[in-house]
Parts: sequence; structure tokens; C-alpha cells
Amino acid sequence: YNFAFASDSSTLTFEPEKTWNYETGIKTRFWDRKCILNAALFYIDIADKQVEEWLAGPGVRKITNAAKAHSLGGEVEMELRPWQGVRIYGGLGYSEVKFDDWVSMDMMTGQPFDYDGNELPFAPNSTYNLGFSYTHLSGFWCRADLLGNGDYYTSAKNKEEVDGHHRVNLTLGYKGESFDISLWAKNVFDEEYVTNNTYFIGGDLVEDAAPRSVGLGLTYYF
Repeated sequence: YNFAFASDSSTLTFEPEKTWNYETGIKTRFWDRKCILNAALFYIDIADKQVEEWLAGPGVRKITNAAKAHSLGGEVEMELRPWQGVRIYGGLGYSEVKFDDWVSMDMMTGQPFDYDGNELPFAPNSTYNLGFSYTHLSGFWCRADLLGNGDYYTSAKNKEEVDGHHRVNLTLGYKGESFDISLWAKNVFDEEYVTNNTYFIGGDLVEDAAPRSVGLGLTYYF
């Protein structure tokens, strides 16, 4: 709606994104192998980072290449299996994802804009999850998950931002010899939050999260 198409083929071309990934971590099992604890640290060096930016024309966007960026962070995950069929699990993650070298023309001012040190859009610093599942010998099973993340910017300029949010998903199912059927509910408590906030011609375009949804799944194994 109210978006234009770019007619110049030069606006449709961009270079491939290249990364060097460095990671170290530890994986452990203890309490008679009923508890799993994993941790990792990582650093990703990114060249020609692909980002989306507005062109000078109204409502025209394109994919372009920023010069350099990096991602630095760590994560911890744990899983506990105290009894047969029971799993309790969770995880925490932290990351810093920033531009290191990128100067581009600002369509609003017509002047160069230096993005060095800005956070990449849609990259929250923190993420977390907590879950529980139970599988009975009869084949019935259930699962509950809490998923969340911290605040994040929605533009490379770091002007538009959305608050952190969380949601709960539930699933109840039955697994037979050749099929798996499940009843699921996403965003069970119908949490209202914004997932995207973009500046567009004098105002903001806001995208809300999907409301509570319920569905049925069926998988058949040949």
C-alpha cells in the first residue's frame, strides 16, 4: 500500500554478504546425565552486510551493502530430565550486533549519514526461553513454551524502536506408530505488542504482533 517500484535495474543489484565465524563453548552432562548445560561465546565478522534502505523517491526501498559489521555475544541453555517423559528447558542469549564501517546518503537531508556504532535493525540484545514438555508412554504429550526478547531498533539509523515482548505457546498431542496429531495455541494470553515500527513519509508504519491463534496439526509417516 502506497509503496513504489524501482525501475532502475541498478537498484536491484547488491553484493553477497560474507562472514567469518568464531565460536567457543562447553557442553556438559551431570546428575546421572539427567541435566544438560551448554554455553557458548561467539564473534562474527561481517563484510558487505546486506541492509534495506530508502531511496530518494517516495516509498522506494532497496537492498544495499553496508561495509562492515560484527556480532558479539554468548548463550546458555539448560535441560533437565528429572523423570521419564519430563523435560524442563530454558535458555538465555546476549548479543551486540553493530555497524563498524558504513556511510550512506540520507534521503531526508541529502547529506551523508555515518552509521558506525549503530545497532543493526531487528537484533535485540537479549533473548530468553523457558519450556516444559511431558510425553506419556501411551503416546499423549504436551508442551508449554515462554519465548521473549528485549528492545530492538527497526531501522539502521536507530531512531525507531520497539519494546521487548514475550509470548506463551501451548501444544497438546498424540503420537501413534505412523502419525502425530496436535492441537496448538500461539500467543495464548493474546499479548498485544508491536513488532515493527518504520518511518514513512512524515509518519510511522506500525506492525502489530499476531493475536492469539489456535490450530490443528497432523503428520503422517510413510
